[in-house]
Amino acid sequence: MTPAKARDLYLAQGGFAAANADFLTGFQTYSGEEANSSQAEESALAVSAAMPTSEEVTGKPARTFADWARDHARDF
Repeated sequence: MTPAKARDLYLAQGGFAAANADFLTGFQTYSGEEANSSQAEESALAVSAAMPTSEEVTGKPARTFADWARDHARDF
């Protein structure tokens, strides 16, 4: 899902999600300013990519959230 699509879904949901949609999807910085395109891109990449520090901490290769969710779908 793209950050723009996620933003639309947050806005439609209302409440906390709508009020924070721009921040949650990388269109706004932590300080409340509009994120520039490289900041928004970086945020989107961080969400979709496995973090390199994961293996350093766990001793196992990093996985994306999508991989984890697929592996644990039956748990939910």
